Amino acid sequence: MSVRTVTRLVAALFVLFYSSTLYAWPPTFGTEFNFTSNAIEKVLTIRLKKLGDAGHTPDDTEQDFVRKFSEAVEKKCNSFCTVEPHIGPRWGKMEYTVRFKDGFYFNISVDPTVVEVQTSPATLAQLSKQTSRMNEYIFDVAKELGLKVDTTAHLNIGALSAFKDKPKAFLGFFVDYSSRPALALGVFGKDIPNAPPISHLKREQKDSLRRLVEAVNRGHVNSIGEIADRINGYVYSDTPTFKGPGASTHYQGVGMKFLSRTPFPREDRPFEFRATLHPERAEDYLLTAELTQKRMEYIRAQTEDIYLLDQPKVMAYTPRELAMEYLIYINELGLDWEKYAAITPKSLQKTLSTGVNQRLLAGEANWTTENVRLFRKAVVQKVMISPWCRQQTIKVLLAHPNNDALIEAVLGELSRQSRHGVREKAVVRGVLAQIRDVPWIAQDETLNGKIGRTIAYLDRKPTPPLCALQIIKNYLFSFFR
Repeated sequence: MSVRTVTRLVAALFVLFYSSTLYAWPPTFGTEFNFTSNAIEKVLTIRLKKLGDAGHTPDDTEQDFVRKFSEAVEKKCNSFCTVEPHIGPRWGKMEYTVRFKDGFYFNISVDPTVVEVQTSPATLAQLSKQTSRMNEYIFDVAKELGLKVDTTAHLNIGALSAFKDKPKAFLGFFVDYSSRPALALGVFGKDIPNAPPISHLKREQKDSLRRLVEAVNRGHVNSIGEIADRINGYVYSDTPTFKGPGASTHYQGVGMKFLSRTPFPREDRPFEFRATLHPERAEDYLLTAELTQKRMEYIRAQTEDIYLLDQPKVMAYTPRELAMEYLIYINELGLDWEKYAAITPKSLQKTLSTGVNQRLLAGEANWTTENVRLFRKAVVQKVMISPWCRQQTIKVLLAHPNNDALIEAVLGELSRQSRHGVREKAVVRGVLAQIRDVPWIAQDETLNGKIGRTIAYLDRKPTPPLCALQIIKNYLFSFFR
């Protein structure tokens, strides 16, 4: 073998290794399907009354369904799969791993009030090939046993396969979700005790996240491991409902507990979205993974610094507020809202079917007080984090000349945001400059002058603080003058 050939071979192997270790896209997904029944839920109620918090520990009621589930799957297997019993690590009860010849597997286990089925990690392409199999061996079996889907499931995403080459985007993805608490409070699911959004945490926890964002933006923190450690150690220092060892890192909207290791694990460990609406069928799980991957692609392509939008604690959003949040999320990705509506709650699907909010976002609605409020809260509030919302704000103003209520709402929200800091002022200034160029606003001397004065104010350079020596010098000068 010649030197040239060896050189080419080594180069080829380097490229192969480099690409597979540095850039591991596409991401892997996994989930936890939960199935329950009225009988199981009734037993839990009795246990809690009798035992208190200890009643959350699953007993023979749940375990009996786990056994029946595994037996029903084994009957379907024939030569296609095997069922392997083993003792589970969490509750010390029997679990069953179902393995197929092509490598796909799922595990049948127990959790309080549910039979929990964990699926193996898979890319979106791999998941699409397993849809019918998941329906046959998981959802159909659950139905045969008289089980129903629980309200909430978990969506797991491999951290390294999704963001190993872009750790800043890892935090950006986390912050994008955290800045839109409605996503975890009714758009894609809701489970406040088990999965509270960042908006429900204490002020000091939110401040810790803000400091982490600043550190990542400045390049001081640049690894997934360090980001996860800081979230687990400082942001997740407490959780609103549950207490006890490990509770603060476990009961959060986006779980990071599997990533908190030193040194950081080399395998593709998951982080999990815990407030995810439970799929009715495997097709819904596939849609959820597909939308999540498109959102990750969107975040990975961002060039702006990460920005955390401070949101107040809200327990419940109105149906129209949820619809607006969903539509903005979908429009930012340039997707069809009807396709992904299937993975939202039935109540939200009903609100979306009216078309009222679609017309409002397009600027085609009557500008009632409620519509103006919704537009300000849903669209204008997000100009700091959404280029699409900035463009839509200008588009709607262009389409509605001389609408005093609308322009006042827009300017009022922009003025509020400009008070927060340097970056806010820069973004607001850019939006105001575009608003000032809107023809009907440019022709209104009063309004144009008002915007011009605001821009001039935002352009002012802050007066640097006087040092102590200068203050003393000025005082002495005035005293002896």
